[in-house]
Amino acid sequence: MRVHLKGQVFWKKMSQVNLTVQLVRQVENIIKQHDEQANDPAFISQYPAAVIGFLLGEVDMPKEQKTEILEQLMQFSQYVCTDVEDKKAAQIKDSEQTMGVWKPGD
Repeated sequence: MRVHLKGQVFWKKMSQVNLTVQLVRQVENIIKQHDEQANDPAFISQYPAAVIGFLLGEVDMPKEQKTEILEQLMQFSQYVCTDVEDKKAAQIKDSEQTMGVWKPGD
């Protein structure tokens, strides 16, 4: 999956993030190794959010700029979430059609 992001993030323009399922699973596994309570995706997702806050906290820039970056990253996260949900829904729909699920009116 290639994720496209328009606008400025940090102080450089980013055109795409090379996000793969393999990369996400590796990050997820590292978090699970670090915290044995991390067995829920909602709980696990707190770690990357905290890492973002930590990294931005270390950067020397005005608070307003950090706030803007965090807002952009939130929008970006929402975009990625919606994209994943849409692809998942499309796969389910395709598999139902492939399996010959009958629906009234077909």
